[in-house]
Amino acid sequence: MGNGFPMGGVANARGGCSIAFAAEARYFNTFGGNPVAAAAGLAVLDVIENEGLIENARIVGGHIMEGFGEIGNRHIQIGDVRGAGLFIARACA
Repeated sequence: MGNGFPMGGVANARGGCSIAFAAEARYFNTFGGNPVAAAAGLAVLDVIENEGLIENARIVGGHIMEGFGEIGNRHIQIGDVRGAGLFIARACA
């Protein structure tokens, strides 16, 4: 997330999860509010946006899923191929 710079983040926290976290933890990470960490995170987000990395992951992931699906059609040991973008896994039969 910080391209090697130590930082943390929360994405899509909603409902009971964020309420419980606010009530019980009240602490997120050591680097919260650090301007250097914020700059590193923003730089990473800029690269992701400017270089079209989300769309690239969608396209490349689609090719990988298609290829794994074809392999799965030939080998019964591969049960199911699932994924989104470049997060891909297979279920064993």
